[in-house]
Amino acid sequence: FLSNLEQTDYYNKTITPQFAADREQVSKLLMEGKGFYEAGRYDLAMKRYEQVLLIDRYNSAARAGMEQVTQQ
Repeated sequence: FLSNLEQTDYYNKTITPQFAADREQVSKLLMEGKGFYEAGRYDLAMKRYEQVLLIDRYNSAARAGMEQVTQQ
């Protein structure tokens, strides 16, 4: 097992525990944003998408959600 961990192509070393936690938080916020959008609560949806961008500033789903809210 230890020899596998030392190989460069065995697993993705960029996925840290913090990255995994951030990914979970982003997924939760995106679902909340979509729920608020579908409920017509556009201000709260926009807030959730902004929170996603604070964690991952390149998140295309959050940007698309913000665009959808803005068009409404």
